[in-house]
This record gives sequence, C-alpha cells and structure tokens, in this order.
Amino acid sequence: MTEAYTQRYRQLLMVILAFTGLLLEVVFFSQVDQLNNYLELRPPFSIISSPRFLYSITIFSYLCFLFLLPKLIDQYLGAIVSVVSTVVFLGILEGATKVVYCNFADRSFVQLRLLPGECNLSATYQGHHYLNHAGTPNYFSSDKANRHNSLGFRGPDVIIPKPKGRLRIVLLGGSTTYTERVRDWHNDIARVLESELRAKMPRRDIEVINAGMSSYSSFESLINLEFKVLDLHPDIIVVYHGTNDVHTRLVPPSKYASDNSALKRQWAEPQMPLILRSAIVRLVFGPLITNLGRFIDKPHNTIGIKSSGVNSDLGGTPKETLLANPPIYFERNIRSMIAIANANNIESVLMTFAWNPDFHDYASSEHYQFAFKEQNQILRNITNELGVSLFDYSNLMSQDPNLWADGVHLNEKGVTEKARLLGEFLYSNFALGENDNAPH
Repeated sequence: MTEAYTQRYRQLLMVILAFTGLLLEVVFFSQVDQLNNYLELRPPFSIISSPRFLYSITIFSYLCFLFLLPKLIDQYLGAIVSVVSTVVFLGILEGATKVVYCNFADRSFVQLRLLPGECNLSATYQGHHYLNHAGTPNYFSSDKANRHNSLGFRGPDVIIPKPKGRLRIVLLGGSTTYTERVRDWHNDIARVLESELRAKMPRRDIEVINAGMSSYSSFESLINLEFKVLDLHPDIIVVYHGTNDVHTRLVPPSKYASDNSALKRQWAEPQMPLILRSAIVRLVFGPLITNLGRFIDKPHNTIGIKSSGVNSDLGGTPKETLLANPPIYFERNIRSMIAIANANNIESVLMTFAWNPDFHDYASSEHYQFAFKEQNQILRNITNELGVSLFDYSNLMSQDPNLWADGVHLNEKGVTEKARLLGEFLYSNFALGENDNAPH
C-alpha cells in the first residue's frame, strides 16, 4: 500500500514539474527581454530566462507528459474530468463576459472596466512627455457621445491660426472643467457657455475651447497653457481649480515639493496580477482596477480621504497635513499662469471653487472644505493685488442637489446654471458686445 501511494505521489510530482515547465516556457520564452529588465536578473539567476534553459525545460515537459499522462488518466479520470470541466466552464464564462463587454453592455459602465486597447476601443487618455497624461487626440467613444479634437481637447477641432475677428475663450482646469460627469460632449461646459454667449451676442464670432482634463491640478494647467493653449491664441483664459490641488497637499510634509513629486509618477500602465485581468473579476471590481489614478498617481496616496483621524501615510491628521503643507505652490502656479497670459496679451479670469457638502463624499469633510476656502481666499488676494478678473463662483452657485452629480462635479442641469452665471460675468466684465474695446 505504501509503495503504491509513493508511486502516485511521484507521478503527481512529475506532472507538477511538467506543468511548471510549460508555464516557464509560456511566460519566459515570450518575454525574455522584458523579464530581464523588470527583475534586473544577474548571473547566475539570469540563466532562467536564457533560450537554452527554456528549450531544455520544454523538452523535459514534453517527455513527462509523453510517459506519465496515459497512466494518470486511468488512475485519476474522475478528478481530471472535474478539473477540465471547471476550466472549460470558466473559459466560456470569461469569453461570454468579454463578448457582452464589447458588444452589448452600456458604454459608460464598460469603459471603466476595460484594459488599454481592449474591444478595439481607443483609450480616453494617453501618456504625455511633459504633461504626464493628456486626452487622446481624435478620440471618439464607441457610442460617439464623447470626443476629442486633434489636440486631445474635449470637443470639435480648432482652427489654427485663429480666424480674424473671432473671440476665443479657453477653459483651463481638471475634471470639473472637462465636465466628466456629463456624457455627451455637446453638453459640456464649453459648448453650453459658447451657446450662452452667442445668444447674448448673435453677431459676434465666439468660440469656447475646453482645455480641461481629468486629474489636472494647477501644476498641469500651467504646462498645458504654455505648451498647448498659447498656440490657439486665446483672447481670454478662465482658470478653475480646487479639488486636485488639495490632493497635491495631502502628502507627507517631508515630501511636499514644488514639482508635485510626492503625488505624481510618470505615466505607466499599472502592473496587476493575472487574475485582475479577468473580465469576470473586472465586472465586479473594474473601477478600482483601471481608473486613471492607477496610471499617474503614486500608490498609497490619500486622494479623497474622508476620515479626519490620524492617517499612517500622512503621519498625522488630514487637517494637520494641510496646515503643514500650505498652498504655496498652488499660488505660485496661478501667478505664473497670469504672467504667461499677460506676456501674450491674454485676459485672465480666476474662478473660486464651488462644492456641495450634502453628498457625504470627501467634499463634505472638514479638511477638504478648509482647503477649498483657503485656496479660494488666495485667488481673491491675487486678483486684488494684480488687478485680474475674479469670478466668485463659489458664492453664486446653488447647492440644489438636482444640479450636482457629486460633491464637486455638476450634472447637465448644473452645467447649464454654471454657464449662465459665467456667461453673465464675461458679458458684463469684458464688454463682449460689438465694440472696439472688446477682446479680439
């Protein structure tokens, strides 16, 4: 009896070795260079990714299967059938899930759960050599509800050079400017504001461009203005920042720096375990796996932290961290944008940040509201000192929950109200009627 069991254990061990060999072949042989680079293998360990080693493993695996499988099939037929049936079922379920993803599921649900290039859909964002990430040029969502122009900005193409006589307004900001929670690009803040201004001045050639991008803070908008927006020759820029600049301050005080290196890392596709690439797994956990932050933010960050207690990553409470990390870089970035605009004969409008604390998300926390108010006061101080225009949006925007998608983003009704308020401000403060004093 003991000898029989020993023989079976030996056979199982050989099968395990055979499967291990095949796995090494599949993984290593297809990605030899990547493996060496990623693991930084050095002799003698680098031998495991050499072609000679892989060929040897492959031959060994085939021999094991050739001599052992017939015997094992006879002895473990029931178990083998169960395992094979389970694998086949999971494979069919995985394939069916991908078919549903790519052909039948709601696009807004699916695109949060897709890996780059999956379902032949282009990604909304891509890496950028200076901005870290930007909108994918000429992007169209599968349902055509969202689009980017050739510059990667949300909306239609922009004519360069600017047509004579056209009043061009460019909006700078993060996801609240991109209008992330409004699916149809025809209803984003730029399009609705443009319609609002054209209705007030039907004989003026007015264009509003949405240069906002999800996750952009004043750090990215400064670069965006210098390297992308100036080529559009705008007459007016409207700068709207708040949430993402608070994120940049919720870092360990010892790492708080002018280049935002405590929060951001270079764009890279996140490394994830094989199981997380399963369509079935992403059906349940998708947004946690494939959101933009995993491509650009450092791990173990405290973005959106709601708890006011001591946080181990921060080394204190969020409020203590914000006090230790004052918005000096936010202020410097805003001042730099104004200086660039002035040097290029562009009018600047700063908008205070509005939020709704009734959604019980991070925007309702004491520390985020403290930071919003602090940064808004900085904007007021800058405009008083430099004489640029301030649109005090935070004191004007209604907190009616029917206008908001969450604590910081608006829905379509909210965008209409925001455009109405901003349109009235621009019309009243920049003499946008047909006269020689209007920007052009």
